[in-house]
Amino acid sequence: MELGAENIKCGNSTKAGSDKKQGPANIETSPGPLDRSVSRLRQELASVARAKMKHNNEALKTQLTPIYT
Repeated sequence: MELGAENIKCGNSTKAGSDKKQGPANIETSPGPLDRSVSRLRQELASVARAKMKHNNEALKTQLTPIYT
């Protein structure tokens, strides 16, 4: 199940014995609280990953410096 799928309301269905159709599907465009939480966690994870990669690169440089000098 995709995130946000619960916010989709089908509006093109017809009732039995009726030719009247409802309007187009109503899709809410504003993100829900779960979507905002997921987005915030992704940003935080990316930030932590960048910091860890930078730290690992610095540590690797200090380990390799004596070899190449």
